[in-house]
Amino acid sequence: MQVIRKMDESVIAFIRQSFQTNLDNENINRLIDAYANEYASYVVEENGIIAAILFDENTYRIALLLGDQKEAIFSLFDAVKDEAKQRNIAKLTANVVEDKKEFYDAYGFVHLDNEEDAPFQTMDYLLQNDVIGKTVTVVIDHPYGSFHPHRSDVQFALNYGYVLDGIGGDGDIQNAYVYGIYEPLEEFTGVVVGIIYHKDDYQSRWVVASPLEKVEKEDIIQSVGFEEQYYDTMIVI
Repeated sequence: MQVIRKMDESVIAFIRQSFQTNLDNENINRLIDAYANEYASYVVEENGIIAAILFDENTYRIALLLGDQKEAIFSLFDAVKDEAKQRNIAKLTANVVEDKKEFYDAYGFVHLDNEEDAPFQTMDYLLQNDVIGKTVTVVIDHPYGSFHPHRSDVQFALNYGYVLDGIGGDGDIQNAYVYGIYEPLEEFTGVVVGIIYHKDDYQSRWVVASPLEKVEKEDIIQSVGFEEQYYDTMIVI
């Protein structure tokens, strides 16, 4: 089996072949044109295409998964995951239909809150949990006590900035809070003690502290609340 990143006529033909015939040709053509124009894809080839995954190459939201061989589908997940990690993307997100749910579950995607009777389930694959415990340096661009650039009545209750070596290949930076030091800083070196994932965003914020700092999730939630209260978040420590 060979995994290839491409979007060409052979991929379009595979998508067309995979669709159910309960759509007329006009609607199928319109849908396929949208997929071809809006998404990138990886395919698995073995005497022709046997599996494909389509995704938004900006947010890494998976739009379509085709195929029924576990090994091939896992190879597609690996390819998208590796590319996303190189770009400092925090998570993969997918709207999962029932007949593909077993593949997402087996690979390690996690469930988010879903509406009852929805035609799909939203699932995430968290890409940054393995950085917890890593030593990093945070350059502070919003010191403790400074005013928020977009909310004039809000002050930063923690030092906030970006990780010095956390810049993705396309220039995306990794933002981070410095936890446990309540005075303005210019730079701080510590360990990652938490990851704040935003459910509606493909980026995250790290929580960095001294290696000797005792950290509890509830304390982190309280400390970052001045900013994170405006988002739907999930915190991993």
